[in-house]
Amino acid sequence: MRKFGLFLCLSLLFAFTGCSDSDDVEEQGGTVLAKPSVAVTTTTSSSFKVAWDAVPNAESYKYRLSQENETGDELVVQPENSTSATALAFGDLDPKTKYILRVKAVAAAGSGLTDSEYSKIFATTLAEEAAELTFEKIAATNPTYESVDVEIVPSAENLYYWQVVENSLIEGKSDREIVAALKENISELSSGTVRKTVYGLKADTEYTVVAFGYDLDAGKSTSAVARLETAFTTPADDRMTIAITVGTVTAENAHVAFAPSMANADYFADVVVAADIAGKTEMEIVALLQTKYGDEMDEIARKGNYEGDFAVEAGKEYTAVAFAYDAATSELTTKLASETFSAPLPDGDDILSITLSNPTEFSFDYSITSSDPDMYYTEMAVPTANLSQFDETKEAAALISDINALCAEYGLEAVLSICHKGNITDTFDGLSPNTEYTLFAIGISPVSGTETVEAVTTFAKSKNSITTGKEEEITTDAWTNVTSALWEVQDSGPAIFFFCEPNASSKSVKIGCWNITIPDGVAPPTSLEDIQGLDSEANVRQLTISQGGNLDMTRLYYGTDATAGGVYVFSAVSQDADGKYGQVNWVIAQMPASFSGSYGDCTVLGQSANNNSSGGGDEEIELKSATYEDYLGAWTLVSAGGSAVLSDGKVKFTDNPLYYDIRIEKNVENQSYKVYGWNTDTEFANAHPFVMNYDPTEESGISGWIDIPLAQVVATEGNIDWTLCPRFLANNNYYYYPNTNMTQAFFGASEAGGSVIIMGNSYKFEDPIGVVDILSMSLFGIDKTNSEADPELRPLETTHAISPFVLVKGDVSSSTAKRLQTERKIAGISRVSSTVDNFARLSTAASISQSQPARVQRILESADNLHIEHQINGESTGSFRVGPVSEVKARIRQMIK
Repeated sequence: MRKFGLFLCLSLLFAFTGCSDSDDVEEQGGTVLAKPSVAVTTTTSSSFKVAWDAVPNAESYKYRLSQENETGDELVVQPENSTSATALAFGDLDPKTKYILRVKAVAAAGSGLTDSEYSKIFATTLAEEAAELTFEKIAATNPTYESVDVEIVPSAENLYYWQVVENSLIEGKSDREIVAALKENISELSSGTVRKTVYGLKADTEYTVVAFGYDLDAGKSTSAVARLETAFTTPADDRMTIAITVGTVTAENAHVAFAPSMANADYFADVVVAADIAGKTEMEIVALLQTKYGDEMDEIARKGNYEGDFAVEAGKEYTAVAFAYDAATSELTTKLASETFSAPLPDGDDILSITLSNPTEFSFDYSITSSDPDMYYTEMAVPTANLSQFDETKEAAALISDINALCAEYGLEAVLSICHKGNITDTFDGLSPNTEYTLFAIGISPVSGTETVEAVTTFAKSKNSITTGKEEEITTDAWTNVTSALWEVQDSGPAIFFFCEPNASSKSVKIGCWNITIPDGVAPPTSLEDIQGLDSEANVRQLTISQGGNLDMTRLYYGTDATAGGVYVFSAVSQDADGKYGQVNWVIAQMPASFSGSYGDCTVLGQSANNNSSGGGDEEIELKSATYEDYLGAWTLVSAGGSAVLSDGKVKFTDNPLYYDIRIEKNVENQSYKVYGWNTDTEFANAHPFVMNYDPTEESGISGWIDIPLAQVVATEGNIDWTLCPRFLANNNYYYYPNTNMTQAFFGASEAGGSVIIMGNSYKFEDPIGVVDILSMSLFGIDKTNSEADPELRPLETTHAISPFVLVKGDVSSSTAKRLQTERKIAGISRVSSTVDNFARLSTAASISQSQPARVQRILESADNLHIEHQINGESTGSFRVGPVSEVKARIRQMIK
C-alpha cells in the first residue's frame, strides 16, 4: 500500500501564499538564495500537504517537521531531510494538532552561493469527524473472574468491530490511536445487535468495551469509537488451586505429587502424553479423560495431598494435570493445573560404540559397532559448543515426529533403507569447516505392519569429539553470475530455469539445484541460515563441488521439474583452467503459486551478496521518474508477455506480441488520463476510452507511477454496461472478475530508455482459485438489470494482449523497443521483476476476501499452453528443509531420492 508517514511529491504549481519567518540561518558566504515561499495546500485530520515555487539556482531543499505541544515547546517529528521536489505531503499525523515546517533552499557545492534562510510555516490538522454509525447501547453485565455478558445495539446495519479490552490499554487514547492499537486483531466484523458471553478475561482486572464501524478491505474505521460508559472490574478468582511437583523421572516411571490449597479437597489428577492434549481447552482435556476412564473418572479421583508413581515410556513428553470438576454443572471448580516433563532415554553407549577419524574441511569418517544386529539407527552430528543446550528427550520426540512425516511422504521402507543396522563405516559430510563435532547414534523402533516408527529406543554418544579442517583458501577469481530465475509450463508440467553468466576465468561450472521443503506455517527462506543442511556458503560450495552436475557451457542455463509455489536454491561454483574452484554463488527462488500464461519470472527470495540476478549490462531496465505530461500522446503498445487467441470457446496462449496504436489524453490534470485504442476491437476502443491514474508520489527514488483500476464501465448501451474487466489464468481456466474495485489491477512506470513498463498485479481470491497474477483485460457486456444473465462478448475482440506491456513512442523497430520486445524479452523484463518488491509495495489492492461478492466468472472452458522454448537439462540434486527440524530429518531427506 502506498502509505508512509512522509510522501515526497513531484513539483506542483499552486496559487497559494504562506506566511514564513526566518530562523536557523547558516552563514556560508556569497550570495544568499531566496527563501522558498511555502504554502499549505491540503489539510485533513491526519495529514497535510505543502508546495512552493522553485527557487532559482537551488540544487535541492532541506526541511524538518516539528510539533508544538501545550506548553509551546517543539517536539521533533521528522528530522532534517533533503528533497529535490517542490512539494511535500505528511501523513499519519495526530488530529487537531499544530505542526511547524521549516524549508530552506540549498545551493550547489562550489557554486559560490549560500543556502537560504529557513521558511517557517504552521499547519494545524483538522479534528476527527465521526461517521454516521452510532451505537444505541453498549452494556457489560454479570462479570465473573473469566467472563462477562456483552450487549451491543448499533444504530444501523453497518459492519462494525467490537472488543472487550483491558481499560488500561486504551485509557486516555484518541479514536485513531484505539483503532491503530486494535486493527491487527480485526479479522471479522459484526452487523446488527450482538449478545454474547466473552470468556478468557483476567481476574481482578478493569475492562471496557469498544465498538466502531470498520472497512475490512480498506483497513480503516468508518465511524467514531463508542465505549462502555463505565469500565467494569472482574472479581478475584477465589477457586481452589492445586500445586504439582514432579519428582524423580526414569525411562519407565515418574513420581508426581499433588497438593490442593484446601485440606482434604476432592479433585482428579493424572499424567497424560503431552501430545494428546496439546492445543486443547480445559474442558476438552476433561472430556478426553472422561472418555478414557468413564464419566465418573473414579480411577483418577484424589483427596487431599496425593503422590504416586505413573508409568511412562522412554523418550516421550508427558503432562501432569489436576482439576476439580462439578459433573452436574459441567464446570471446573478449580483452575486446571499442569506440569510438563520428559521421560529420559536409556543410555545406549553399551549397545552402540562410536569411533571418529579422518576429518576434512567439510566431513569426517566414523565407525559404529552395534551389539544389537536388529536395531535400526541413524546419526546426528552436533557442534560440541551446542551440547549444553542439547536435550536428548526433546530431540527424540521431534525425531519421531519428523521421521513419521518422512514415512508418510516416502514410505517406511524408503526411510529405513537409508538407516543402518549392525556395524558400519561411513562419512558424515556437509559440515562447517573448523568446527568441533560430537556424533550421536539414535536407535529407532518401527511398528510392525504399519508405516510408522514408534519410538527412539536409545541415544549413544561418541566418547571423543572431532574438529573439521580449516576452510580451503580460494585463489582464483573464477565466478558465475546468476542472471535470472524463470518458470515455464511444459507438456510434462511446470519447470524452473536458472540462467548463468560465467566470467572469463571460468572454464567449467559445477551447479546444484536444491529443492526446499517448507512445513505449514513456516515462512519461505530468505537466507542460507534458514535451510537445514545448506546453512552456510561453505556448505553450499562443498555440496556443489562434491554432488553437483556440470553446466552446459553452450546453453548457460539449467532447468528442472518444479512444483507450483516450490522453493529452490540454485548454486554455481566455477573452475578455472588450472582446476581451481572459485567462490560459490547462489540464489533462492520461488515458483508462483499458480501460473498465468506459460512462462514468467520467479520470485527471488535471497541471493549471494555480490550476485546480480538482473543480468546487468544491456538487458537491464532502469526505471526513472516521469511527469504527468510525459505519458500524454501517441504510443505503440507491445504485449511483451505474448497474446491469448480466442476461438471456439477456448483460449490458446502464444508468445507472439500484439501491437496497438494507443492514445493517452488528459482526463483530470495531474491525476488521471483517458486511454484510447487498447483493444483489437479498435473502433470501440477509440470511441470509449478507459481511465488510467497518475501518482506523483516518490517511491524508492522514482515518482510518476501509473495505475489501471478495474473493473471499469466504459460505455452503456441500453441495459448493457460494457465493462473492462481483469483476466487471469487459474486451474487451466481463463477467468474474469467484473464486480470489484481493483485499484491497481495493472501498474507501471517510465523506463530510462523512453519506454513505459506496465505489469499485472497479484491478487488472492477465495479457494480454490487462490493467488493469481492479473494477465490481461477485456470487455464484457454486463446486463445491469439481470445479475444472472450471461455476459456478452464483443465479436471483434479475438485476441488479448498479455502483460507485461511495453509502451514505445515512435518506430517499434528502434533498438530500445526491439531489445524489450524480442531478443531478451523475458530476461529483459526480469529487471522489472527485481523491482517487483518496490512495485508490490505500491499496490493498494487488498486480498479479495469472503466479505466481498465473489463473482469470478469462467467464460472459456480451457486454455492451451504456448510452445516452450527451453528444455530441461538436469534433475534436482538434493532436497532440503526449512524450519525447526532436527538435523537427522534434514539428512534423511537429503539422502532419499
